[in-house]
Amino acid sequence: MTPIGQVRQPRRAHELCVVVTFGILALGCSAGGILPPVEAVTVTLESGEKLPGMSPATLTVFSDRSWTFTISASNGAVAWSLVAALTELQAGAGTLHIPVVMGPVPDAGEASVRSMTGEAASSGTVTLERSRGRVQGAVDVDVPALSATFAGVYAVSCWVPRSTVDAAISSSGGDADPDIEDKTLSAPGCSAYRALLQ
Repeated sequence: MTPIGQVRQPRRAHELCVVVTFGILALGCSAGGILPPVEAVTVTLESGEKLPGMSPATLTVFSDRSWTFTISASNGAVAWSLVAALTELQAGAGTLHIPVVMGPVPDAGEASVRSMTGEAASSGTVTLERSRGRVQGAVDVDVPALSATFAGVYAVSCWVPRSTVDAAISSSGGDADPDIEDKTLSAPGCSAYRALLQ
C-alpha cells in the first residue's frame, strides 16, 4: 500500500476532489507484475453499457460547511458524472432523493448529471442509499442516455482548518491556517460522517 500525499486544499463546494479512501492506494500484485486497479464504482447506463469508476463515490465535506457528493465513471469512449451539492441534513442521511437541474454547479439540495461530450440532464431525480462504506442508487433523468444505476465503494473526504487538529497553529484563518484533510475523520466537524462507513 502506498500513502497518497495531499496535493490540494479545497475550500469551496464547487471544487471537486479526487480522493482515495483513508489516503491509501491499494495495488494488487501477481507473478506477472502489478495488476491494474480494481474499479471502485460501476455505473450501468440505461442501454446496459457498464462504465468503471476508479475512484469511490465520495462525500466531500468542506470547512465552509458545504458538502458535495460525486461519482464519475468512464470506459474511454463514454464518460458519465454526477455532482450533487448537499445540505447538512442530506450529507449525513443514509437515503437521499435529490432533484436534477441543468448546470455544472448545482445549488444546495440539487444534482447535476453530465456526459463527456457536455450533454446534460435538465430534470429528473437521483435516489441513493449509503451504508457500511457502500453506495447504490439510480438516476432517472430527461436524457435517456444519462439515466443509470450505480453501485460501489463510498468514501468521505473531510477538510478542516489545520488549527482544528494542530493546537500549535493559530485559528486566524487564511493562508496561516490552511485547510487539511482529516483522514481519520476524528475532528469535531468530521466524526459524524464515519457512521455511514461502518
